[in-house]
Amino acid sequence: MMDDTLVGAVLEALILIIAPRRFFYLIGKPFWGMGYASEAVKALVEYCFNELALAELVAVVKPGNQPSRKVLDKLGFEYVHQVSGLPEEFDF
Repeated sequence: MMDDTLVGAVLEALILIIAPRRFFYLIGKPFWGMGYASEAVKALVEYCFNELALAELVAVVKPGNQPSRKVLDKLGFEYVHQVSGLPEEFDF
């Protein structure tokens, strides 16, 4: 049954100073483990490479978020480095 419940969001933003685009995603806790993140990220990756012809895409994952790391690993992303010192509004 379909309704208007917001499951999550995949956000993509152009970083003007550097070449790659970066993204992160949020999935509501009741919807974890249902494949929504994998499906959304796969669609975003395909769009960015096939329609926007990007050469690189960067995913941002909170340290310790192993389920999200697993999603990205499954889709072919490689771990590069950990970012620190993020603003407080990113602590969700």
